Amino acid sequence: MTTEVLEEGRPAIENTPGFLGYVLAVVVSWVLVSGGLGLVTSVSDFEPELLRADIDLEWLIAGTVFWAMMSGFFALGAAPLGVVVVHFACRNVERKWVHVLATALVGGLAVYAVALVFDESPGDWDKVAAGVGFCTAVGRASVIPLVPAVRRGRLATRSVGGPVDNDFRPGRTAC
Repeated sequence: MTTEVLEEGRPAIENTPGFLGYVLAVVVSWVLVSGGLGLVTSVSDFEPELLRADIDLEWLIAGTVFWAMMSGFFALGAAPLGVVVVHFACRNVERKWVHVLATALVGGLAVYAVALVFDESPGDWDKVAAGVGFCTAVGRASVIPLVPAVRRGRLATRSVGGPVDNDFRPGRTAC
């Protein structure tokens, strides 16, 4: 697929899912992180020697609710920054696996950033960072089907002289 070029090799249409697509990706990631950590809590109580073969339903619900609140609090600060970083780093890249990989890296590195601030031994956070990186990658991959629709919408608004996502440069207006 060739991309229309406006100026200096910059694609006219970015390869992003749009604002609502990013919101959906964050929600999917948040649900996966909360559910995953809730499941870990219900199975092991975070102690490997206490690993149980059965899943304690009360711990699953309590752990999922607890981690939904904790990861939601974390996501309120980290997700907007991560979305902006991945958006500007990958908006001109057509291969979606690059977007997914970049999102996984940013998600995992965000966990390490929090671990460096709040914990003296961030090496203990390896599994959490890998899990959050995986969940953020799945969240970003879940919105890949939205990109063609967003692209069509941008082309339609451009043809009638409406705003375009990449028109927010100094000296230009959105409309």
